[in-house]
Amino acid sequence: MGKGGQNYGKGENLSAKMESKGENYAPWSKDVGECEEKYQVSREQGLSSADVEKRRLIYGLNELEKHEGPSLFRLILDQFNDTLVRILLVAAVISFVLAWYDGEEGGEMEITAFVEPIVIFLILIVNATVGVWQENNAEKALEALKEIQSEHATVVREGRKISNLPAKELVPGDIVELRVGDKVPADMRILKLISSTLRVEQGSLTGESEAVSKTTKPVSEDVDIQGKKCMLFAGTTIVNGNCICLVLVEKMGLPSGLPPGTSLGYDGVLKCSYTWNRIEKRIATLEFDHDRKSMGVITCSSSGKKSLLVKGAVENLLERSSFVQLRDGSIVELDQKSRETILESLREMSTSALRILGFAYKEDLRDFATYNGDEDHPAHELLLNPANYSSIESNLIFVGLAGLRVMNDAPALKLADIGISMGIAGTEVAKEASDMVLADDNFNTIVAAVGEGRSIYNNMKAFIRYMISSNIGEVASIFLTAALGIPEGLIPVQLLWVNLVTDGPPATALGFNPPDKDIMKKPPRRSNDSLISAWILFRYLVIGSYVGIATVGIFIIWYTRASFFGIDLSGDGHSLVTYSQLSNWGQCHTWTNFSVSPFTAGARVFTFDANPCDYFQTGKIKAMTLSLSVLVSIEMFNSLNALSEDGSLMSMPPWVNPWLLLAMSVSFGLHFLILYVPFLAQIFGIVPLSLNEWGLVLMVSLPVIIIDEFLKFVGRCKSGVGKSNARRYSKHKSE
Repeated sequence: MGKGGQNYGKGENLSAKMESKGENYAPWSKDVGECEEKYQVSREQGLSSADVEKRRLIYGLNELEKHEGPSLFRLILDQFNDTLVRILLVAAVISFVLAWYDGEEGGEMEITAFVEPIVIFLILIVNATVGVWQENNAEKALEALKEIQSEHATVVREGRKISNLPAKELVPGDIVELRVGDKVPADMRILKLISSTLRVEQGSLTGESEAVSKTTKPVSEDVDIQGKKCMLFAGTTIVNGNCICLVLVEKMGLPSGLPPGTSLGYDGVLKCSYTWNRIEKRIATLEFDHDRKSMGVITCSSSGKKSLLVKGAVENLLERSSFVQLRDGSIVELDQKSRETILESLREMSTSALRILGFAYKEDLRDFATYNGDEDHPAHELLLNPANYSSIESNLIFVGLAGLRVMNDAPALKLADIGISMGIAGTEVAKEASDMVLADDNFNTIVAAVGEGRSIYNNMKAFIRYMISSNIGEVASIFLTAALGIPEGLIPVQLLWVNLVTDGPPATALGFNPPDKDIMKKPPRRSNDSLISAWILFRYLVIGSYVGIATVGIFIIWYTRASFFGIDLSGDGHSLVTYSQLSNWGQCHTWTNFSVSPFTAGARVFTFDANPCDYFQTGKIKAMTLSLSVLVSIEMFNSLNALSEDGSLMSMPPWVNPWLLLAMSVSFGLHFLILYVPFLAQIFGIVPLSLNEWGLVLMVSLPVIIIDEFLKFVGRCKSGVGKSNARRYSKHKSE
């Protein structure tokens, strides 16, 4: 048990009594009655609520001490383990040193000289903050999931049986009932075997390769752990049988993985079994095994008459049955015709997805005529060896069969492509063997989960689609600038700002995309399907290429055109050059009679009387601002394209994801902030834009939506072929 409240109740009788014999109390060497007396509890009544509260204050919760997670400082350091982040960090340090060295050599020691290293440092700090926040949220989500799927136990308290009590709420002295498939929630002393035998898988603790049999009899105090036959250890698994146990103080077991177990379920069709429980006393259980595929119960009536009741696979019961009981109660010999009739009924019921159980009984039990459950009786030796069960269950009288809607057990769950178990009614073994656990035991949840899973997968693809197409555009713009020989249109600090700040909110908001309307009409995705198909990659390249062309194109337009599609660009008074001059700007100093006029940008006036060639360096600030604004705008509009992989914005309009609209507003707001706040504009090397210039930005940016809408239309046309393939795939699956 966990530790807690050690100073509580120094005069408490329980605490004193349990310490009276020292800390080395060995329950495995004590009789059942003595153990109950020591823990002041009876197996019939269990603990009272007051006892539970007192013991919880003394011993705490039944759970291992939780290890503290990494410290905040450790989480922050972990954010810098990424290779790209380390490269940026080194680049910032080098940039800072170079700026400082340049100032020492006679350059300008101003804030502008340190813009790039400062911005890189700030961006890395923001990135680390977001990373720590995300990791904390992920840890909290995992803890919540662990709490939902925590172990449970069936406990007797105040004479009432409580099912599904969280195992961590157990206290020393609790009376717990364990069944096949249960994980042992704490170290326990076995008080009573409800079944004839009890077998436990404890190999993770002792190294034993097979399940071991357990008993209620005490053993020597100095016996090793394998010899403690009357003890159950936390983390082990009940693979056969049913028992009543007493929770102990110390937790000696270790959590472990579980082997496949076996369990049988009950349905409303077997209500008659409860009637049998009231009429006849069960004195022995022949546990189910996969060889004979049945289980049996030996009962004793009020008159002392012994009977064997058996249920199991119909075919196996028929092989061991010699008679059949008819509807009128008469018993006749089971001939071949009767067998065929029963098997035909079995085949008919099996088509309804039912698990069919056969029922039989036997009244001539010579070996068990005087058996009353005593472990010292000679007949008890027969029950200890499961190999004897088939002979005991011979010459049966077959009664009938019933169809049950129950889930299969752990081996089937392991073999299934997707094993699904019940969260409420399922055993711990089944839950651990399954890939999916239905927390509410509702099969409709599977449909909802599949839909949610497909939506999450699509949103992940939307994020990737948006980021890759945008990054391809940035790479394309840099490549085109170098290939065309024009001045640099985007400086590193601007690219960093776009990548790590303005792109972030829309990319995050795409995770909140609602599912496509036809999401559950699409065929299942194969597990080996690639995340990016050839067609999707082609779309990335087309969109990315347009982003690059638009970003570089508007830079060229500002230098070479006075207007563009009716939008006047000459209002600032800047001089026009030819494309040849722009692409050969490095030879400007050889040009004769080259001069440029001053132009205005916001409140600033740029003149080039001293050095006209500086028009391609300092003077490019307006063209560079247009390129950056186009890059930001086009990526915002591209995020709308990512709402659906193939669905048009007409069928899935932007407002279906209000978080994306909010994220776009935030990103545009951040861009306006650095654009129209003079101090920030100076840091990022940009100037304010006029309404005409914003019109040009939007004209160049909006076509990205039209281009992707056309590509989506082509994709939907291609999917017509995919649907016919899906129908063929469904036909293949049904066959």
